[in-house]
Amino acid sequence: GLILLCLLFINQSFGRIITFDFAGLAGSEASANSNYNDANLTSSTITRGSGVTSGANADRFNSTNWTTASSVDNTDYLQFTITPNAGYQFSVSSILIQHQRSGTGPINFVLRSSLDSYTANLGGIHTIADVTTTQSYTFTFTQSNSSAAVTYRVYAYQSEAAAGTWGIGDGTGNDIVVSGTVSAISCSAPTTQASSITFSAIDLTQMTVNWTNGYGSKRVVIMNTA
Repeated sequence: GLILLCLLFINQSFGRIITFDFAGLAGSEASANSNYNDANLTSSTITRGSGVTSGANADRFNSTNWTTASSVDNTDYLQFTITPNAGYQFSVSSILIQHQRSGTGPINFVLRSSLDSYTANLGGIHTIADVTTTQSYTFTFTQSNSSAAVTYRVYAYQSEAAAGTWGIGDGTGNDIVVSGTVSAISCSAPTTQASSITFSAIDLTQMTVNWTNGYGSKRVVIMNTA
């Protein structure tokens, strides 16, 4: 008979799926590339929102003019986008960020995503210690099975002075580490099988096979030599 097959892809990668390392930057670049992408993902460069400006400081992606307000300014952010390849999806469990501020830089930052139009904080609010040495924080949250592009924004705010600077980087190893999984998208068995198979124009080496399509988007015909 005619059998409709649905292939379930089980290949999946775990752990670091995107990383950025800003070692060697002057700090004032308009954008910077990731240094590792999972084979089934692409990442945009990291860029700044319109409310902040570049501020040179070696080995980080640095900015100044962060808001002095005690809440997020929607134009003051750094952002990058992760896009899965066709037929793949990705999940995120955490994003680690190494960062450094000047003596009058911002004292809070949050992580948000385009999945809810940058409304909710992912993994809470992080308060930056009032020091100028490198710090590290991991935002832990659950984002499951994204099959389309997702943009992540890091908003820093409550700067001690408008001229204060803050940037991601100047740490040891990768400065942004996105951890999670990447997997091929599985398909579901069709709810209506193909039917009404017919054979015509039969000769010694070939024949025509027709049928009424079922619900599935693809068909496979299996023939037995007997």
